[in-house]
Amino acid sequence: NPHMAMALTMAASLEGVRDNLQPGDPIDVPLYDMSAEEVAARSIERLPRNLFEAATALEKDQLALEVFGPTMHALAVKGKFDEWYRFSEHVTEWEQAEYLQFF
Repeated sequence: NPHMAMALTMAASLEGVRDNLQPGDPIDVPLYDMSAEEVAARSIERLPRNLFEAATALEKDQLALEVFGPTMHALAVKGKFDEWYRFSEHVTEWEQAEYLQFF
């Protein structure tokens, strides 16, 4: 939902200004070229890699709860988990090509 995304982006921006949050040092190399140890040493937090991880992060996000309120927040989280479970029930073309070659 673009309206929810914009509301949360604005709230996060205002929180950053109000609390003088710093973004940290720039990363001047592709993360793909860094080892797990290098990523950990720089305290880099990775973004969610799939919808399940994103829904889990949204569920735990206190700012999202504040911005949306408990009812809208719960409905958004439930909707994303439902979407993930529906997606997970399907076999992708990649999975077919990768695994059916053995049969």
